[in-house]
Amino acid sequence: MPVFNVSMYVDAKPSIDYGSISELAIRLQKLLGPAIPDRSAWALERPGLVGLRIVEEACRTWGIARPSTIEIPRRPYIMGSWIVFDYLFSKTAKANPLITCLTSLGVAKYGRVVLKNTYLVTAGLNPEKGVMIFLYRGGRAIEKDLDSLAYVVSHIIKSHNIKRVVMDLEVLAEAACELNRSVMWRWIGWVTREGKSIPSEIVKEKWNEEYEEKLKRGEWRELEFEGVFGRIRFSSAGRAIKAKVKKSVFRLGSRRDLKPVFNELSRIIKPRRLTNLSYDQLDEAGILRAYTERRGIVASEYTVKEEYGIDAYDVSYEFKGYDIEAGDKKIEVKAFRDGLNKTIELTENEYAKMHEIEGYKIFIVEDSWDENPKVNIIEDPRGLILNKGERDRPQLKIETEAFCVCEENRWRGKVDKQRFGKV
Repeated sequence: MPVFNVSMYVDAKPSIDYGSISELAIRLQKLLGPAIPDRSAWALERPGLVGLRIVEEACRTWGIARPSTIEIPRRPYIMGSWIVFDYLFSKTAKANPLITCLTSLGVAKYGRVVLKNTYLVTAGLNPEKGVMIFLYRGGRAIEKDLDSLAYVVSHIIKSHNIKRVVMDLEVLAEAACELNRSVMWRWIGWVTREGKSIPSEIVKEKWNEEYEEKLKRGEWRELEFEGVFGRIRFSSAGRAIKAKVKKSVFRLGSRRDLKPVFNELSRIIKPRRLTNLSYDQLDEAGILRAYTERRGIVASEYTVKEEYGIDAYDVSYEFKGYDIEAGDKKIEVKAFRDGLNKTIELTENEYAKMHEIEGYKIFIVEDSWDENPKVNIIEDPRGLILNKGERDRPQLKIETEAFCVCEENRWRGKVDKQRFGKV
């Protein structure tokens, strides 16, 4: 059974208007977007939802056959009152110390080699209760990244007061007591603070006399229960709850049903102390950046419809050299959340397509996290003055990526129209 850490967020009730939980799921799908693998399929080009494309590309790259019986979801699952989705992100794990040292000495020709770890988060959002639970691996090293994802989800559904539940001893003890009271769960392990294992029969026999007090005093190291979907394990030292979920329950496919997992976790975890989200300001995993880009695309689609009266189609994940197709118009979108530096970058492919394609346009979206972002339209960008540059690609092998940049003072002079999109 795969083992997952559990993180819980509360006060996540949406304040946007939506007709059904399915509408909310579609909004999450649109604004989180699919995960896209990098060229090596070792890490990600962009974080996002698990979908058919990333599964097929990763399997093809690594020579793995994908079981034809497993259905890959096109959008988040609806499981009772829960919206369930799988989210992938990557972050740099470490730099090769040998290359780093040789570079410092001036004898290494090529910068540094970095490795990336990719993490899976399976999220359950209950909009009615305002509860969101993450099942994940990676421990404390990715807590800020989880908060970044929670922050993005809260912004999508306009839940402005979301908080993370602090897993202290009081919360763990109360959760264990709840499981002990349930006929659906049974004790399978108690490890004392000194590392001694106590048989579950003894714990059950003496529970009313002394063991509840032992729990509250923290006189234990690990507790474990077994139930219908797997096991729940408590750790006093790590202040953590872990869920061991049966493969048949967790994996993708027609048999997947995580509703009992999220229902039970939300039932036993009683929030005592909450903390504000401390998301990663550096955005090492690119979660905030990916969301900024998605909002830019959505605002641009709206603007195309309003400005030109034609339908827009998102092709941003097909690497055609532009992001939106609308009739004979091909539109590259550059989005900014805010900030002072609004230099735009074009990849080699985007730069080439800009000169090859008639009707190529650039939309530069400002304040993309606003409800109505500003969309700057450059009808013919071929007159832009761009400078060439290159940077290291954080792949397993050393390589560089060329791109072109245009400073803000230059592209602003080429803006033909300013409109406001809608997200």
